[in-house]
Amino acid sequence: MKLTQNFKLQELVSKKVYEEYEDKSVRFLDPALINLIQTLRDRYGLVTINNWETGGERQYSGLRYLHEPHWSITSQHSFGRAADLVFKNITPDEFQQDLLDNLDSYPTIGGFGRYQEFTHIDVRFKLNNQITKWRK
Repeated sequence: MKLTQNFKLQELVSKKVYEEYEDKSVRFLDPALINLIQTLRDRYGLVTINNWETGGERQYSGLRYLHEPHWSITSQHSFGRAADLVFKNITPDEFQQDLLDNLDSYPTIGGFGRYQEFTHIDVRFKLNNQITKWRK
């Protein structure tokens, strides 16, 4: 199922979830996340979230369903509000800096975390309009 110009549903859910719910698994995703990742794709170019459908190893970088690896009741991934992004043409450090410099362009971002190989973004509620940020 095509969600946006550049993303298919399989890129945001695991193989197990897609096999069980097929296109109905879209109901587990926050529409704000879907819109945000397309906006980021338009600005920064090619990005990988899950790539299990094309034989890749990434399967839990979008929605994390109950009893799947890395699932947590407190994770934004568990609510379909988060994605871990690996950009092809920009490093996580460059992405983070550009994001910080242009936060007004992304009002739905509620949190982001910088990791060595990827950047986590989510559309969580912003308490006092503050974005949750971390670096690991």
